[in-house]
Amino acid sequence: MKIRTVIIGMGKMGKLRYRVLNRHGGFEIVGICDPVEETMREYPERKYTDWKKCIKAEKPELVLGSAERFEALSAPFTFTAHDYTD
Repeated sequence: MKIRTVIIGMGKMGKLRYRVLNRHGGFEIVGICDPVEETMREYPERKYTDWKKCIKAEKPELVLGSAERFEALSAPFTFTAHDYTD
């Protein structure tokens, strides 16, 4: 069974996470998110520019992303997934 995963931020680290997760095989990337739509153009997954909408729509088990892409992590939002940030 694969772990439903979303990647927040598709800059340098997001692209690296994407490649690593795909090579691993134990993860299903169900959505990606970045405020700049052009950075996501090459990927087949569902795309979002708002991380909150991405998480709400995709209901991931794992969220990977860079803290600056999450706006303010102290915003009133509850994660139901595992949250791993760098």
